[in-house]
Amino acid sequence: MPYSDLAARWAFLLAGLAIGESRISARGDHSAMIAALGALGATARQAPDSTWVINGRGIGALTEPDTVLDVGADGWLLAALAGLLASHPIFAVLTGAASLPAGMKAMLQLIGARVQQPASLGMPMAIAGARDALPIDIEVTETNLAVTALVAGLNARGTTRLAFTGTVLPPMIAHGITTLRGFGAEVSDTVEAGQRVILLRGQPDLRCVVRPALVIAVDGPAAAGKGTLARRLAAEFGLPYLDTGLLYRAVARLVFDAGGDPGDEDAATGAARRLRPEDTARSDLRGPPVDGAASQVGAYPAVRAALVDFQRQFARAKGGVLDGRDIGTVIFPDAPIKFFVTASPSARSRRRWLELQARGVAADLDQISADMRVRDANDAARAAAPMQAAADAILLDTTDLDADGAFEFAAEAVRARF
Repeated sequence: MPYSDLAARWAFLLAGLAIGESRISARGDHSAMIAALGALGATARQAPDSTWVINGRGIGALTEPDTVLDVGADGWLLAALAGLLASHPIFAVLTGAASLPAGMKAMLQLIGARVQQPASLGMPMAIAGARDALPIDIEVTETNLAVTALVAGLNARGTTRLAFTGTVLPPMIAHGITTLRGFGAEVSDTVEAGQRVILLRGQPDLRCVVRPALVIAVDGPAAAGKGTLARRLAAEFGLPYLDTGLLYRAVARLVFDAGGDPGDEDAATGAARRLRPEDTARSDLRGPPVDGAASQVGAYPAVRAALVDFQRQFARAKGGVLDGRDIGTVIFPDAPIKFFVTASPSARSRRRWLELQARGVAADLDQISADMRVRDANDAARAAAPMQAAADAILLDTTDLDADGAFEFAAEAVRARF
C-alpha cells in the first residue's frame, strides 16, 4: 500500500513486527530502518514494481542483533527502536548523531529496561530490554517520547495511556495511530478534559498488510477546485498525480498543430492514438481555444477509448490520484475512494476568470460563464462516459469552501477509510 513519508516510517516498523508478508509502496530513503529490521530478524526486499516486501517476525519474536544499530541523525528512528528494544528481552546498542530527548532514559526504565549511556547522557546507548514490559501512563509533550511509548506499548502487558495537552495530535502521532490500526493494533483516541488521550492495548496480533495500489478518483466540472485538491492529496499520501483533463487538451492541441478541426472525429482519434506523455507538459494547453476543443474531442468514444489504457497504466503499479470527469465511473470504477467536487456555476466562472486574469489573459466574465454552461451541458450529455458522480463518491461542494478547507475534508476522509 502507498504511504506518505510520515506513515511509511510506521509502516516499515510494523511490517517487521507483523507475522507474514507485507507489501509497502513508499518514497524516500528507508535504508536505516530496513537495516535495523534485518538485524532484528525481519527480512526486506524490493519487488520488480519497486514495492517493498517485508517478512515480519511477530511481536515478541525479535532476535538479538549482533551489530550496533546506527540511527544516523534520525530522531524518530532512535525513538522507535528504543521503545522496541526496551520492551523485548534482548540486548542492543544504538549509535548515531540523533539527539536523545529529555526524559528518554527515565521512560525506558519505567518500561522495565536497563540503560547504559556515557556521562553526557548521549550516544551510544546500550539497552537491555525488559522480560515483561510494563505499560506506562504519562502526559507527553515531546513527540519522539510518544513514539517510544507507543512502540513499547505493543509488547507491554496491559494498556499504555498517553495524554497530550490540547485536542490536536502531532502529525507523526496521528499518522502512527492510523497505521497502527491498519496493521490491526487496538488503539483508541478520545478527548478527555481538554486532552487528547491515546490508549494502546499491549500484545495485539499485528496482521500483515497486502493491499492493491491505492487509487483516489477526483471528478467534477471545470473550475470546481478538483485539480488543486488532487495535487494536494497526491503530495499528502505520497502518490503520483495525473490531471486527465490535460490528456484531452493535449489531443486538441495536436489537432490544431496538424491544421485539423476538433470537430473531425477521425482527426481527434488519430491525435489521441499518437499522444505521448511529454505532450501533456506543454505550456499552451489552457485557455481559449483549447478549453472548448478539449470538451469537443472528449465527447468522441474513440478518443476516450484510446486514452483509457494511458490512464489506467499510469496508476496500475504504484497507485495515484487522478482528476477528471469519469475517473470514478469509467477509468477506475473500483477505486476505493472517490470524490465528486462541484461548486455553483457563478463561483466556478469567477474562479476561471480570476485564473485567466492572473495569467495575463484577457477574458470576459459573461463569456466565460456562457462557455462553461455549454461545456457542462456537453460533458453531461455525451454518449461516451458522461460526467456524473459515481454512486459511491463523496460529494464535496466548494462554493463556500477555500482550498485548505476542501483539502482538510478530503484528507480526513482518506485517512478514515484507510
